[in-house]
Order: sequence, then structure tokens, then C-alpha cells
Amino acid sequence: MTHIRTCLGPIGALIMVFSVVAALPVAGADVEQVGRLSDARSGHASVRLPDGHILVIGGKRSAGGGDVRTAELIDPATGRSRPAGVLPRRIIDADAVTVRGGRVLIVGGSGGSSCASAQALLWHARTRTFTQVHAIPQSQGASATRLADGRILIAGGGAVCRDGRLVQSGRAKAIIWDPATGSSTPTGSLRWAREYHDAVRLADGRVLVAGGQSCRYDDDYGSCALRSKAEVWDPATGTWTAAGTSGITSGLVRLADGRVAAASSWDRPSGTLRIWDPGSGRFGPAPADPPRVVFGAAAARTADGRLALIGGERAHDRPLRTIQLWDPVSGTTVTDPITGAVPLRGQSVTRLPGNRLVVIGGALRGRRHDVASDRITVIRP
Repeated sequence: MTHIRTCLGPIGALIMVFSVVAALPVAGADVEQVGRLSDARSGHASVRLPDGHILVIGGKRSAGGGDVRTAELIDPATGRSRPAGVLPRRIIDADAVTVRGGRVLIVGGSGGSSCASAQALLWHARTRTFTQVHAIPQSQGASATRLADGRILIAGGGAVCRDGRLVQSGRAKAIIWDPATGSSTPTGSLRWAREYHDAVRLADGRVLVAGGQSCRYDDDYGSCALRSKAEVWDPATGTWTAAGTSGITSGLVRLADGRVAAASSWDRPSGTLRIWDPGSGRFGPAPADPPRVVFGAAAARTADGRLALIGGERAHDRPLRTIQLWDPVSGTTVTDPITGAVPLRGQSVTRLPGNRLVVIGGALRGRRHDVASDRITVIRP
């Protein structure tokens, strides 16, 4: 599953509730709206469960406190949604990963930087309830990556406070959480403190981290440094090494050949698709005919190995009404136009069996403000 970060740290776009039920007609791709969410939402987390259902968690209706503190279970075959629990806190721009025992770990996504504790959460499939993970007390803005042995690497995020006052958000701390014991142990610190970044496990078991930011605050205002340098964590040594310049990027997607695509931009001007090569340990531009990388595009690898970029935002909040399909083997891109409502950002995309993708929710362009979608759409590229 890939989801797109919808805010730069605590900064979010104003989202109002809006339900959209129109399908997305696409030339060259089979697109079908299969259902609707119970709660329109953007900036939510979603993860595919072992039984094929998709758990959708949190999100927001508006930047001014309109968070969605519910979870839903989606059946992508029918589009039906059913309640899956009530959240104990706001969850926006979080990571969600499945763990043993029919559970899901939710890390990050405090919806704002503060000195308040933002413990990670566990969702339990049997009871459809959430419990707090006390071994992960500061998870806002952190990433969660499942390792080959089932443990979870939690990197960055969190807050530094002095006398109850926030002085920094986005730390260099990293820990490993073991779902079998419920305990966490420290590992090597990141080279660059960051929050709201992206992370992906590589074919050899290492973890690549890129993007994000780190912010410092004084009595009057905060200033944030965007992270354009990537780094790799090695489970054998527990250390991080520099991994080149990714640019102001998000939406890391591991390709079938082991390379990693930085498929979305943190900034609104469009950019060039950049590919991380495990051989060189560096990012470089994609060869031949790469897709257009834009802010907010949802990205995923299709079952046949192509990179799909759905929607996104051009300058001045204008939606990019396309689905771009890039073939890493030939280096060519096929672009299909979309008519109708297209998410600007905040949508989630999950790969399904049979070379299908399901796109859930997201922020749409409204007359005065962005609006949250309740749409569940299945795409067959």
C-alpha cells in the first residue's frame, strides 16, 4: 500500500466534507466505482488484510479540527463498508502495517506537532478495537516498515520538548518493535532528523528512507528544513548510510527489479521521476520516457510490474486528470485521461489480486476549498 502525505508536518490544507459518487471514466483502463465510505476522508491510512479486506483508518474532514476518528473495513469485491472501531486520538498521515495475530500497527499521524504523547496504536481484528502501544510513546510523523522477520522498524518522527514547550518536531531516533513480545529496542540513529518521510523495505532486507522535514520552534514561530537526502538502514549492523539525493519527494515504490521509484513530489511544481539503484546506492533520473511526477499523486506497482501514478496536483491547485503507467523495462509511459472528479492528494491506493488497484478517498477540488471524497474506485490498468 502506498499513501501520499497530505501535509508538511502540521501544515494541512482545509478539507471540507463532500460525497462524490460519480465514476471515473478512463480511456484505456477499466475503472469502476464499487462503493462509498461511511465517512468521507483524506489523509487516512489504509492496509490490505490477509483475508482481502482493506482497513481504512482516520483521516480528516477539515484542517480546522475536522478529523475522522473512525475506522472502516472495505470489501473491494463488493465496495461495502462496515465499522471497524473508534480511534482514541486523531490519526492523519499515518503508516499502517499488518503484524502477527490479526493485528495492524498504526504509527505516526498525530495531525499536528505537540508535546502531547502520540502513542502508536494496535487494531485487533477479532474485537475491532484499538489499544495503545506503550512501547512506542512518540510516534507522530514516524515511519513504520515491516522487516523480513516480522519486526517493525520505526524511524524518525516524535517531538523534543523543554519545560512543556515544543522546541523540535522530527527526530533522528529509530527503534525496532517486536510484535511477539510487545517490546521495543533502540537501533542506530538516522543521519538526518526527519518526520513525515517515506520508507520502503528493499529486496535485500535493508530499509530506504527519503523525504520529510524537521522543524524547530521558538516562542514566535517555527521553521522547517525539508530533507532531500536519502539514507539506508542495514539490519545486520543497525546503522544508517547516506543513499544519495532523492529531492523533495514522497511516495517511494519498490519496483520488481529491486530499484525504488520516488513517485510523488512534496512540492507543487512537477518534477522528473527519480530512481534509486541498489547497485550504486544513489538516485538518478528515470531513463527514456518517464511519467510526470506531481504533488499528491497516488503511486503503486501493478501486478505486471508497471508503476501507476493516479491524479495529483499541478500549480494553483489544478488536478492532473490522468493515470500514468510507466514500464520500467521499456522505459515508456502510457497516459490515460480521466474525466470527472480526480483526487488532488490524500487518497490511498492498494494493489489487489488480478492486476487491480483500489483508490480510496482523497481531497478533491471544490469551489472555495478542497473537499473530502467518499469514493471507492477499482482500476484495472
